[in-house]
Amino acid sequence: MAKKNEKRSFVMYDYFLEAMKHLNDADYRECTMKIRDYALEGIEEESSSLNVNIIMALAKPNLEAARRRHEACVENGKKGAEFGKNGGAPKGNQNARKKQPQEQPQEQPLNQPLDVDVNENENKDDDVNADDKTAIKEVNSMVDDIIKQSR
Repeated sequence: MAKKNEKRSFVMYDYFLEAMKHLNDADYRECTMKIRDYALEGIEEESSSLNVNIIMALAKPNLEAARRRHEACVENGKKGAEFGKNGGAPKGNQNARKKQPQEQPQEQPLNQPLDVDVNENENKDDDVNADDKTAIKEVNSMVDDIIKQSR
């Protein structure tokens, strides 16, 4: 079984396989094992087959880049674990602040008329004239009609 930080997988790109499909069975097996050995364990050996050496030369840059990314992730994970022991984000960091939950505005249900009571506001709002009150009543009436038609 692999160690904790040891690489246990790699990507076998389709163009590796596309190039390898022209190999005979023995070279295909050898090339597959050489790619696996290089990607997972860093083992690099020359082959007696020129075709296998050519495919390995083409595959190495991608396999090396993947190994560097893996090693960087392992290193960053160690740093994160070390900083986590210190109690998380430092004071003053934006991540350390607790955010207040934002209130969602309540939506008016579509099946209810507008919440406007003209009679209740007659004495309170002297600046609302009779035409405005009539318009509000008409709007409420139209909303009621639309709701009744949709049922």
